[in-house]
This record gives sequence, C-alpha cells and structure tokens, in this order.
Amino acid sequence: MTFRTPILVSLVACLASSCATGGRNVWRDEKRKEGYRLELVVGGVALPVVEHRGRSYVAGQNGLPYAVRFVNDSPRRVEVVVAVDGRDVIDGRPFDPDRRGYVVAPFSAIDIEGWRTSLEAVAAFRFTSREDAYASRMGTPGELGRIEAEVFTEKEEPRGPIVLRSPTGSETLPPAPGSLPEAELRAAGAPKQVAADRGRLGTQFGERVGSRAMETEFVRDSGRPTARLFLQYDDAEGLCRSGLKDFCEPQRPPLLPMPSPPSPPPDERFSNPPPGWEGRLYR
Repeated sequence: MTFRTPILVSLVACLASSCATGGRNVWRDEKRKEGYRLELVVGGVALPVVEHRGRSYVAGQNGLPYAVRFVNDSPRRVEVVVAVDGRDVIDGRPFDPDRRGYVVAPFSAIDIEGWRTSLEAVAAFRFTSREDAYASRMGTPGELGRIEAEVFTEKEEPRGPIVLRSPTGSETLPPAPGSLPEAELRAAGAPKQVAADRGRLGTQFGERVGSRAMETEFVRDSGRPTARLFLQYDDAEGLCRSGLKDFCEPQRPPLLPMPSPPSPPPDERFSNPPPGWEGRLYR
C-alpha cells in the first residue's frame, strides 16, 4: 500500500537508548542495536520520564508549549503516525494508524510542534485544562493525557546484486543487506493512565507556528506497525495524587494559559480548529 506522507524539512540528529516494554516511550531491538523513542520537549529540552509498572510518564505545566519528538535510531526511513489525546496530529481526527504520518530519515529525529493546519504551519501544542483541551472541545475527551506513536518501516524495492571490484580486479559480492524483522508488538492495546479520572491536563489547539512540511512517497512493508510507543502526561500534582511519588516534590508555579488563537480557512486534509478559536499571529 502506498501512502503519500508529509516529511518535516528540518531534522534533528540524535540516538535512542534503553529497552522498550508495553506502554513505554522506547522500543529497542537489542540484537540489532537500533530502536525508536518518543519524548516531550520544552525549549528544546526533553522532559524527564518516570517509569512506573512498565509505562512512561512526564509532568507538564498548564500553559506551557511543548513539542512531541520522535527519534529514529535505525538505518531505514520510517513513517510514524502520532496521536495526542486520541487525535491525529496531522488531520485532527480521531486516531487511525492507517492514515498518513511523518516520514523520518535514518538516525534522525523530528519535533512535531502542533496540530498541522497546512503544509506551512501548525497550531501549537500547549498544556491546558481538561475543559480547554482540543480533544474535549471536539467532543472526544476520553483519551486526554496520552500520546501514542505507531511506527512503520519502509518496504525495500527489489534490486539486483551489485558487483564490486577488489583492488586486484577480481569480482566480489557484498553481504546481502538484512531487513528489519517485524518486531512483535510490545503492547496489546493502549495503556491507561494510573487514574484517568484524576487527570488535570490536556493539549490545547494553540497559536499558529510556522512549520514547513512536504509530501513524499512511502510504501509500508506491512500493515502492522513495527513498534508502538506511549507517553502519559499530567501535571505533577495530578501524577503525585495518582501514586507516582517521583512527582511529589515541590514544583514551580504553573504558567498562565495563553489566549486561544485564530481560525484558518478549513482544509479537510489537515486539522481544523475547535469552536471558538480566535486569531493569533505566527511565531
């Protein structure tokens, strides 16, 4: 199946680490020493991740803008389909991994700064109250506080053997390139929060941010994802009340939420703003 997918123009090189389990933000194939990682980034710095019973948690602050960073520590292009609070970050609809995602180059990373509104801009991700979250305002508040990424590897086109010549002139064949084995999914389903009814944060459909993308061809090698990555988030108080003691230390005062931003002309290919979204300039 061929998917036409946008790929971010600017890529940030970095490497993944540690092992993955169901519900966690890291997947790794130790045999091949490669993997993928999902992070939340504020001001270019990844927020600390706390592991609890096989799941990954981060603490945000109301009003703080953030980006979702996906790290591809493998030698192949991959497509990553990302959902924030259960809604696709490209078209804003309820999450469906069969839709197009972002294409990430080998041994590289992308920072997804918001809900894509065109090939030129996104509406910034910003921590906000549950009531003001994009998913809540669009009528789907059931998955607030969860970020999910499904990763698909690229189908390799068949090629004939390449003949190399040694310095002596004799012909030798290089080792056959191995393809990534389709890893068994580490999570049978989406993990739930420690206590979903106590979640205090969601993600706002924020101000317009310039973020260029272009479309490219990508053929998945399988209908099943190679890996699923998850991050749970809430503010520190909510996570502490849920039993995550690592977040019970005193925190800095929360930031004031930004005013809600402007509504661009609707484009069915991308995310449409929630009701009541008002004007704000690009940054």
